[in-house]
Amino acid sequence: MNRTEQSHQIGRQHLILDPIIEVYNRILNGEKKAFPKGTWQLDRNCIIIVRFVLEVKLNLPTEQIPKITRQIKKSISFGVLLIVLSLSGN
Repeated sequence: MNRTEQSHQIGRQHLILDPIIEVYNRILNGEKKAFPKGTWQLDRNCIIIVRFVLEVKLNLPTEQIPKITRQIKKSISFGVLLIVLSLSGN
């Protein structure tokens, strides 16, 4: 199993503890201005952040996530989408 596949297997409770989610939350809280350079080049980071927003913030069923992850990762405004979803209170 590669790192990308492993990121799909992480339980919801462990998503919250992932280091990239800490960075994400610091950005939302205004403690940090941006993700570190290269964050979006790593599939693992993309998957973890997408899963966090969709599973934890939006409370979507986990069986819908793999389909959504592949589509959202292709979005140019991916980071903006995640911040807007989180700031919208969902």
